[in-house]
Amino acid sequence: MISHIHLRQAKPADLKFMYEVVEQTMRPTVERTFLIWHKTEMLAELHEFANHPITKIVKIDDQDCGLFYVEERKLEYWIQWVFILPEFQGNGVGKRLLVDVLLRAHRRGLPVRLRVHRSSSAKTFYELLGFSVYDQTDKFLYMQCEKQNSV
Repeated sequence: MISHIHLRQAKPADLKFMYEVVEQTMRPTVERTFLIWHKTEMLAELHEFANHPITKIVKIDDQDCGLFYVEERKLEYWIQWVFILPEFQGNGVGKRLLVDVLLRAHRRGLPVRLRVHRSSSAKTFYELLGFSVYDQTDKFLYMQCEKQNSV
């Protein structure tokens, strides 16, 4: 049972942890989609995100367990990341984080949107929260949750 979930600001010292989270949660999906994993490119991208003020480390009690990045835009909330380490998945961590975003966005009358790899099992998770596909490419599905689909 999860007792307390909170977010803290990511910092450059978190880069190793951030890479481990992304590798454990996304590498199989990225390799299915693009047939290759670019560690150097991923580290460079994560370095930029580690310095961004809205990049958050997800903590359960006092233990780092994931990454969360949500942009509150003028016309939408954009979920860039919800990456939870596998050993913490299935305990409602991601759901609690997303429900909070959905409630904030819907109070403002805004949709919540995200992009998911076509080959990712996360699509089902998002659908259970009220998201539906509004656009797609050969590699990605773009999903949204409008106010009327609210949790």
